[in-house]
Amino acid sequence: MDTLALLSNNQVAMRDTVRRFSRKKIGPRAAEIDRSGEFPRDVYEAMAELGLFGLTLPVEAGGSSADIVTYALVHEELAQVSGTAANLQAASESAILLNDHAPATLRERYLPGVLDGSIVPAFALTEPTAGSDARGLRARAVRDGDRYVINGAKQFTTFAAVADFIVVLAITDPTKDRGHISAILVEASTPGVQVAKAEDLVGVRGTATASVYFDNCAVPVENLIGKEGEGLRLGLNQINKGRIAVAAMAVGLAQGAHDLALAYAHERMQFGKPIFEFQAVQFKLAQMATRIDAARLLYLTAAQLEDRGTGSNRLTSEAKLYASETAAWVTEEALQVFGGYGYTRSNPVERYWRDAKITQIYEGTTNIQHIVIARILSKEHRERSVV
Repeated sequence: MDTLALLSNNQVAMRDTVRRFSRKKIGPRAAEIDRSGEFPRDVYEAMAELGLFGLTLPVEAGGSSADIVTYALVHEELAQVSGTAANLQAASESAILLNDHAPATLRERYLPGVLDGSIVPAFALTEPTAGSDARGLRARAVRDGDRYVINGAKQFTTFAAVADFIVVLAITDPTKDRGHISAILVEASTPGVQVAKAEDLVGVRGTATASVYFDNCAVPVENLIGKEGEGLRLGLNQINKGRIAVAAMAVGLAQGAHDLALAYAHERMQFGKPIFEFQAVQFKLAQMATRIDAARLLYLTAAQLEDRGTGSNRLTSEAKLYASETAAWVTEEALQVFGGYGYTRSNPVERYWRDAKITQIYEGTTNIQHIVIARILSKEHRERSVV
């Protein structure tokens, strides 16, 4: 779909820049990254060199002052080539957290390295007993004089296996409402920090996702990001942006798989003609393209509203829900177009199929999006009834 009419010149320019970069720098490495499951530091550093980790930061902070639409377009373009590459953009979330909420000492020490790719950050929220229920955290950070002593476990932390520092969300005062959750920066080399071996993920391999354990880990109180009790709010403040990014990634994966299937359908000969000539295949590809375009319009609209300061939680959740469901369906249908060849590890379409699944899980599962949308619908209904 041609979205030029919906985008500014700057947005188109960045989209095209990342498209060229992805195909030249990431494309040739995508299959090997997936096979090895190793963190692609070369790709990570190349993305940093392009300025992707500071995309939405102010120019004076080392960023590009790009808007959310541009940020989302970058995710889509990266995902069209590699779901792992789209996940590497998670570094930009830590950059925003440092720039907007960290004290000057932390900001000056860590932000430049995050932006230039020499420092790998991680953000640890999920725990073995706290996934969708983010308020169910059990990790504790107890104030002891001029330091916090942290105990607890984190799970599925992106970049943890290679991180230089980890922003940990932990309860700092269990006597206060909702656990008084705070965000604290912990260097990975700090005594008491143990990072497990990277998970052997089904998809988006190479993201160094791992569990982290804290055993009487002491860090200076100056490592607090924001104020005590603000940690969860700081994380949730970025939730709409995060869900838009996942929606864009899902669209990218779906588009990448569709492009492969469309090309193959014109090349694969059966019964004396390309399989694209069979109406069943035509209808399948047409339906795939239609859903992809609809999902793209949803995430672009949600992103535009965020940029205008009128963001919609309902639309953001709808975009994330529909795009992730579309990605799961399209990648499976694309694999089906390839038949038996699609079920081989040598065919890149199966990688898109595996990568797409994660978009239904993180930044709020499919069921969580249904709950969010339904609650907003109910609220809107009650408000209309009052009028």
